[in-house]
Amino acid sequence: MKEVLNKFYNQSSNYFSGFKNFELQDIFNGWSKKEVVWLFACILLTGLVSILTNSKAIVFIYSIIGIVNLILVAKGKLINYIFGIISCFLYAIIALQKGVYGQFLLFLLFFTPMQFYGWYIWSNPENMLNKSTVKAKRLTLQQFAKIIAVIVVFASIYGFFILHLIFDQQVGLVMDAIVGVVSIIAFLLMTKSYAEQWALWIIIDILTIIIWVDGLVYQHITIAIIPVIITRILTLINAFYGYISWIKMHKNT
Repeated sequence: MKEVLNKFYNQSSNYFSGFKNFELQDIFNGWSKKEVVWLFACILLTGLVSILTNSKAIVFIYSIIGIVNLILVAKGKLINYIFGIISCFLYAIIALQKGVYGQFLLFLLFFTPMQFYGWYIWSNPENMLNKSTVKAKRLTLQQFAKIIAVIVVFASIYGFFILHLIFDQQVGLVMDAIVGVVSIIAFLLMTKSYAEQWALWIIIDILTIIIWVDGLVYQHITIAIIPVIITRILTLINAFYGYISWIKMHKNT
């Protein structure tokens, strides 16, 4: 364990040492003008929606940090994990407050600590295309089919025995169970730098949007959650962009 922590520290130190000669343009190194516009458009839209719906500060902060995190992931940027740690923890709190316990457990017990694991894996020089961008890999069709089979089995177990029997969840039970399992697998594929993670993120984003909209329509949750829904819609669009971006990254490796 000590060896792993020391390696993580050394890899992270090497990465952040590059910021000694930091210049503003370094933030957007390797970005097209359209990608920069997309980043700022997402920030402005999520911020504006949060203000118009009088959302709580935690929702406003999560919305901004969350979308920046996911756009950085789509670009394969290592620094995404800093934003990821914060956004995952905030989302867990929001889910707990709204009674979506599957999302709460997923983000508190898995996604938040796994950000450090992803950071550790990506920061290994062998996995980096350059100092700030990870190398992209691809799964075979057979490997992806096996993953889908695993999702079906474990989502059924998780939904019935944990969300239904233990928490008696009322908001989006089936979809929350699927999202929980798919999210874990998608994140593991992300840490291993597989482009197919984005196919799973597309499924996750669609189902998560349905979960929150369902709660809104049936008045389980209030209009103040709309910024979260908008953020998830933007992440869905970003997931399509991420898939295309990572396929291009793989071709360039």
